[in-house]
Amino acid sequence: MKSTLKRLGTAAAVTVGLVSAVAFSAVPASAASVASVDCTVTANAPYYSSPYVYAGGTVDCDDWGAAGSVDVIVDAKLTMDGSLVDDDYFAAIDADNVKAYTTLRATNKTGNQTWCNSVVVKERTTGILLGSDYTCESGGFFA
Repeated sequence: MKSTLKRLGTAAAVTVGLVSAVAFSAVPASAASVASVDCTVTANAPYYSSPYVYAGGTVDCDDWGAAGSVDVIVDAKLTMDGSLVDDDYFAAIDADNVKAYTTLRATNKTGNQTWCNSVVVKERTTGILLGSDYTCESGGFFA
């Protein structure tokens, strides 16, 4: 069974796929058990494909164990010279495992900028950090 993806806010041109098994629990997971959850989070380096700069990220949280089902927030951001140019913020509710992919996009500008991408996963109600990753482009993009 697939869980419902609840969009909490996003910029245009974002594609998200989520596959999640649903497990409903009468008792929410404790902060201690949530803190033991391990998520693999990957922020992919931004790349240029005229006229846009793209960045993506993956989230893979499996085998919650003692935590049972958890409400997860995924927050992805694309920055240019330190300024936010696109973001995606969504939740997987009552999930006992989460696999998600997000794509961010912004129009490239003339000249050379520093483009960076970050992906952060937190438990929705406690804010406990479950995983994060950050990367920047390795070469300049010129329009």
